[in-house]
Amino acid sequence: MKMIDLHVHSAQSHDGAGTVADWCELAVERGVSVIGFCEHLDLDETDTYFNQLDYDAYRAEVAAVRERFADRLQIRMGVEIGYLPRLEKEIATWLEQHPVDFAMGSVHTIFENAGVSGEYDAIETFARYEFWEVYEEFFGQTLSLVKSGLFDVVGHFDLVQRHGSHYLKGEMEWGRLYGLIGRAFEGMVLRQMALEINTSGLRQKPKACYPDPKLLTLYRELGGEQVTLGSDAHDPTLLAAGMDRAEELVRAHGLRPVEFTDRQPKDLSG
Repeated sequence: MKMIDLHVHSAQSHDGAGTVADWCELAVERGVSVIGFCEHLDLDETDTYFNQLDYDAYRAEVAAVRERFADRLQIRMGVEIGYLPRLEKEIATWLEQHPVDFAMGSVHTIFENAGVSGEYDAIETFARYEFWEVYEEFFGQTLSLVKSGLFDVVGHFDLVQRHGSHYLKGEMEWGRLYGLIGRAFEGMVLRQMALEINTSGLRQKPKACYPDPKLLTLYRELGGEQVTLGSDAHDPTLLAAGMDRAEELVRAHGLRPVEFTDRQPKDLSG
C-alpha cells in the first residue's frame, strides 16, 4: 500500500505550521506518495476564524510546489470545512466558486455554539449538557452533514471522543448510537463519500484512531468501503504519524483507501 497522508495543515490554516514546500520536502524524505493539504475553512460569522482561509494564496502556493515536486510527489489541495446545518447554503456557494481536489466535512461545534474539539470548549459543553445528549447531538449533526451531499469525505467521524472520553463512566456503549451512526454510514455509501481514518486520536486521550474500530466494523457491515487516511498533523514533524496503525485497520476491516483529484476518488488499494 502506498504511504499517503490526506489530512495535514500548513500555515495556510489558522492553527497550522510550515509552508507547503516544507511539508512536501519532508513527505519525500519519509516516503509519502500522496500528500493532501486540508486547510481549515470556517464560514460561521460568529467564529473567531471566520473565512480566514486565503484561497488565492493557498492555490498559488500549491501550484508552485506541484511544479517543483512533479516527479517525486503527488500533491492534493483540499479543504476541511466546519459544518453547521445553517451554513449549508454558504458552504455550497463557496465550493462552487473555489475548485479543490477534495472537500472534507467535519463537526467541531454542536448546538450552534458548543465546541467539542478544543479542551476548554469541551469542558464547558459537557458541563452544560448530559453526556449522551452531547453524543446524540454530535452524531445527529454528522448525519445532517452526510445528507447535505456537500462533501467528499467525513473527517474524524467520532471526534467527540477526544474529550468526551474523559466523562465516560465504564465502557462506551456504542449500541445506543448505532441508529444514528448507521443512518450516517448508509448515507455515505449511497453518496459514495469516504470515511476518514484519522490517526490524531493516537496522540490524544482515546489513544486510538478515529473512528473507533467498532464503528469501522459497522461501516463495513453496511456496505462502506472507501476510506481516506490522515494524520491531522498541524506541524510537519507529525506528517504521516500513526499511518502504520491506520493501514492495519484498513487490512483488518477489508477497507479500500482512496484519494481525490478534482473531487473524483481514485483507488489506492492496488
